[in-house]
Amino acid sequence: MEGIIEKKVNQLVGSGPSSRGMQVNPKWFSLFLYCLGCLFFVSVIIFAVFYWVSGYSYLAQWYHGLGQCFYKEDAWQRNFFTQAVKVEGNLYCIIALSVCFAGLLLSIKHIVHLHKAPSVKNKMAINIYHIPALLNILLFSFAMWHHGNHIALPAYDEVFSAVNVAGIHPFQGASYYMLPNNHVFFNLLNNILFHSATDKVCTGRILSLLFYTCFSLIIYFTACKVFKNILLSLVVTLCLASQFFVWGFSFQARGYELYLLLECCMVISFARRLYKGQAPGLVCVLCCACGYFTMPSFLYLHAGLLVFTALYQLMYRDTGWRLWRWNIAAGALTFLL
Repeated sequence: MEGIIEKKVNQLVGSGPSSRGMQVNPKWFSLFLYCLGCLFFVSVIIFAVFYWVSGYSYLAQWYHGLGQCFYKEDAWQRNFFTQAVKVEGNLYCIIALSVCFAGLLLSIKHIVHLHKAPSVKNKMAINIYHIPALLNILLFSFAMWHHGNHIALPAYDEVFSAVNVAGIHPFQGASYYMLPNNHVFFNLLNNILFHSATDKVCTGRILSLLFYTCFSLIIYFTACKVFKNILLSLVVTLCLASQFFVWGFSFQARGYELYLLLECCMVISFARRLYKGQAPGLVCVLCCACGYFTMPSFLYLHAGLLVFTALYQLMYRDTGWRLWRWNIAAGALTFLL
């Protein structure tokens, strides 16, 4: 009898032997990402050629035609898009075309390789005892967000971003870095996903709730792999999710919660490479590029991780170079954005 009780307790608070398997084929996910990359490279090539062959006056007129009511429109040609900027842009287009053609060839090469490779289905264990913990995380995230959203009035930066960035043409919002409070990728998502919405502050706060929940779920599953204990992982997750620098931006229409989520994914991918020997992969590349696209200060954490990685490899004589290859790819993608 005691053995049965102990087994049940272990299933409840530990990883538990009672789990159901689901067949997952990561090959198709990688194919999807590489095909998406090809589409992105082709789009950048088309725009680079358009920019290169177009004159300054035509480009300025075309940009104004996208939407004429953007922030400091009268000073845009005088202080932002000048003749000198157009000339420098032509040089960037040449470099971008080279990067895009290289990226396109590599993506096609990987697509052909993945298409010929045999499908390998990994069995992903889903423990039914995770369900109560996951429900607790979802309810906790929504309750914390609702409380903050109820007590905090919209800040100036939220309203500015909603009106002057998320409320204009998506291309203008993504290409016009008028002030540091333009968290570019976050505002672009708010613009595209809720383009027809009139209250971009409300939709931005909903996006922050989504990123806050995703952050909590990633922390939970990572803690489960580290501690092998569901109850302890849940406690760790709720403690981290209730920290002010995590919770405080979950109910604001600003990009800091997305910024934190991308940083978290990048750190986890680096840790998997250093301690398990697994390559960071496409997810790390996308997280780094989107992190820089959200806020340029993403460089602080990324540079610190690169220095730590270099010192780690020197200390333990780790000659693995795949991590650096993926970081070069992240840098190239960031340049294109």
